Amino acid sequence: MMSSYISDYSHMFAEFLSELQHWSETGAEPKTGEQDLRYYLDQEEKRLEKRGISVKLNIKPFGDIIQVSKYTEALGIDLFNNARYSQSLHYQSVEKTVIYERNDHEIFRKKDDYVVHLTIIEPSLHEHASIADMDYVCPTCGAISKVHVLEEKGCPYCGGHFIMSDLFPKVSNFWFHKSVVVPEKMYPGLKKWIAWTSLVIAAAVFIYALITQKGIALPYLILRGVAGGLFGGPIFGYLLYFGHKIARLSSIASQDIKITRETKKGREKIDRLLSRFDPAFTYEYFQGKVLSLVRTIIFADDPTNIRQYAGRTLDPEFERYLNIDYGGGMGLEYAEVSCGRIVVGLSIFLQSTVDTDQGVEERLEKFLVRMEHVASFKIDPSFSIQRVNCKSCGASFNALKEKRCPYCDSAYLPEEDWIVTEITRPT
Repeated sequence: MMSSYISDYSHMFAEFLSELQHWSETGAEPKTGEQDLRYYLDQEEKRLEKRGISVKLNIKPFGDIIQVSKYTEALGIDLFNNARYSQSLHYQSVEKTVIYERNDHEIFRKKDDYVVHLTIIEPSLHEHASIADMDYVCPTCGAISKVHVLEEKGCPYCGGHFIMSDLFPKVSNFWFHKSVVVPEKMYPGLKKWIAWTSLVIAAAVFIYALITQKGIALPYLILRGVAGGLFGGPIFGYLLYFGHKIARLSSIASQDIKITRETKKGREKIDRLLSRFDPAFTYEYFQGKVLSLVRTIIFADDPTNIRQYAGRTLDPEFERYLNIDYGGGMGLEYAEVSCGRIVVGLSIFLQSTVDTDQGVEERLEKFLVRMEHVASFKIDPSFSIQRVNCKSCGASFNALKEKRCPYCDSAYLPEEDWIVTEITRPT
């Protein structure tokens, strides 16, 4: 039955996880990730270097990669598609190990079971899927280069940099959510619990008999210990294993209930509000955009130089952040339309990894994010390319990564994108 829900993007899913591991080893951002995601990982790498820390990821997958939209389509519910975009939410069980080191000394290690979620976005018009490998004439000098080269590095002949749409399909968002149990690990795990419980019971029975039953031959005492282990091990091992899983379920469920309660109907409210301005709006695209912007701004050496941030200096505590993962919930606190601009206040739960004075620690935190956009915005998935020129000196530069022209220091402000004006953590 589950085979009918296997992801159409299993290869891209597996490739992204492999590239994510490779990024932790080499710093090379995943090519399967969209622009904002790649830039965030570049910023995270620089943050780690600044704090003298390195990270190593090991992600071991288990089972099939499942495509959630196939569930909804089977039920006759279309949650992931519209006229312009197809959003595919995929998940797989994994065992993730993360290790942080400082000066070649391990300072943090965590190995746990998760469900990793990926959102993959592509235009509904599938003929655009291979644009990245197309030859394209540089709008400035006329030289021919691959589209992905112009996107990632700029024109190798004239040095021009360009703003262009993402070359879909791309991974726009990813996050890890703790899993109660990985099905493929359940039977081997249960066997280990039974084996260790049997050994402990056997040793306990033997020691007890040795102390209380004087004069009985040693082989007989050993036999009694083995019998006790064989009889009691499976029973108590089974009870302890599932007791452990029930306790884990309770812990994860209480956290999820808290997030759900505080972001109640968040998706429905955001969809209802923003689809009024653009029928092609999708929650998944917006969710990925918010997460990418928050990550990028927090990890920036100078957030005020990020072209999509127009707020005050951030809380200095953010300089300690090493990783930010989606916590699983986003709610709409308020929304207003004023002077042709949409202003929204969002609450978003994030899993943060922080370099504290006591060591590296993980936190589940609620962030408040204020954003605004021109009310006439439209999501346009069609391919476009535009040279970035400084209006003051005419120089071309990478405006995805810089808010000011590196040649004359003039500001370059995006006209058709979300602008973050505030990021705070409620006390």
